[in-house]
Amino acid sequence: MLHKVVPVKVKVWLNDPSKSLITWAYLDEGSEVSVCTTAFAKQLGAKFTSANVKMCTSNAVTRVNWKIDCMHVQGVDEPEIFQVQKTLVQDAIVNVDSSIPTDELASLFPHLRDLTFPRLVSNQVELLSNQVELHSHS
Repeated sequence: MLHKVVPVKVKVWLNDPSKSLITWAYLDEGSEVSVCTTAFAKQLGAKFTSANVKMCTSNAVTRVNWKIDCMHVQGVDEPEIFQVQKTLVQDAIVNVDSSIPTDELASLFPHLRDLTFPRLVSNQVELLSNQVELHSHS
């Protein structure tokens, strides 16, 4: 089963709005929260605040101690910018790396053959986004 994994430009407004990283994001309509990896949050230079929440998934119940209060997400080559509030921070998130779209995968499906996908430095999904939380403010 393929999941909705897309390349996004993630921006965190701290002191420098031009600071951004590009990563893969898993758009999960069933999730009630957004989650990113600790390593990715540190690369962004994000400020962590206390979360102290229990997160229940289909596989486990875990305690999450940290969150990022606000980050901005923008699709690669897209004009819209979305604000994501209270992104939880965990060492690891669900592994959907096998769903990352590639030109090779698209070539297997006639209706996708004209699409091209960027090759990012990392082939790891670093952000799980609850699409309900995305509020456009471009």
